[in-house]
Amino acid sequence: MIIAILASLLLPALNAAREKARTSACISNQRQIIQSYHAYLVDYNDVCPPLRWQSGDSQIYCHELLAPYLSLKFNALYLKQSSVFGCPSQRIWEGNLMRWSYGYNATLFGGTDYTDTGATGGITKTGDTYTFWGVVRRNFPFKIHFFTQPSGTAVFADCWAGSSSLELRSTGYPILTNTTFGPRHQRKVGVAFLGGNVSMEDLSRTVHTHPKNLPLNGGTQNAPILPYYNSYYTTLSPY
Repeated sequence: MIIAILASLLLPALNAAREKARTSACISNQRQIIQSYHAYLVDYNDVCPPLRWQSGDSQIYCHELLAPYLSLKFNALYLKQSSVFGCPSQRIWEGNLMRWSYGYNATLFGGTDYTDTGATGGITKTGDTYTFWGVVRRNFPFKIHFFTQPSGTAVFADCWAGSSSLELRSTGYPILTNTTFGPRHQRKVGVAFLGGNVSMEDLSRTVHTHPKNLPLNGGTQNAPILPYYNSYYTTLSPY
């Protein structure tokens, strides 16, 4: 009886310690990813990559572009959860092309070939002209020096495939969208920023303080990255 009581008292502390260790590992992963992102920028004239490049029937994701800078042998069909793209707190690991842990902010940086963000209004391209959320932008694709607040501009974040079911909340997703921010660390989201900083953030703070479509951080275009947060998250439990 005494052993059972002691075990019940110690178990929450043990679980908390394990989650703290997983959170530290997740932060380390994202720090390595954002460092590799900066290494990519150096090699490619400071131009931020799109979510993916389309080549015939095949697609090359941003994550794959970063693999050489991480000394990672990339396999789009399967990555181990122990790789830098796997959050240790993710409960279901499939490791395939659409189930990695950290989503790229395609709403800001562009989807396939810099267009097709999957967001209404998004980024469209006509000839050599980009229309960015209804505004013609001649300085797009973005270069890193366009951003006046890089330490507050989200690039990668913990993502899950959706919030409507336990299964979707337990897996991953490589695209950061309105519905895929994943608060899997005791209701906190790991976010890697363009400035190289990584932090675990309360979801409401993440929703309301980081812009999705304004790298210059000014005026009325400073919309939150998750404008419909309250309607999407009926539960914050990832499990």
